[in-house]
Amino acid sequence: MCGRSSLHDAPVSVLERFRLPPALPGFEPRYNIAPTQLQWTIAFDHREEPAARTIRWGLIPWWSADAAMGNRMINARAESVAGKPSYRTSFQKRRCLVLADGYYEWMVAGRQRTPMFFHMSGHRPFVM
Repeated sequence: MCGRSSLHDAPVSVLERFRLPPALPGFEPRYNIAPTQLQWTIAFDHREEPAARTIRWGLIPWWSADAAMGNRMINARAESVAGKPSYRTSFQKRRCLVLADGYYEWMVAGRQRTPMFFHMSGHRPFVM
């Protein structure tokens, strides 16, 4: 996943696609969502039904005594996520879809880092 994302408008079209209510209670536009911040997601609730809710971005492994570990564990490689002890259980049992309408990646040239903003045409919302 990316290093930062955005969600400017309530993603009504995505929510309707998952047969969820089109309103997100307390939704506020966010233009630079960083690790450790709350992010709108679609995940299964206690009844095993999809639900939209906010989740803090970052993974604190069950074996970690330090909650700050979640600040560093924000990305997992697709080719190894199922086998790494840090991610394995969450990958198997606690997946979610992250709602966004854009994300940032950085272009590095020497010491210069330039943020590049990627989005769908028309800034349509999507899930990651």
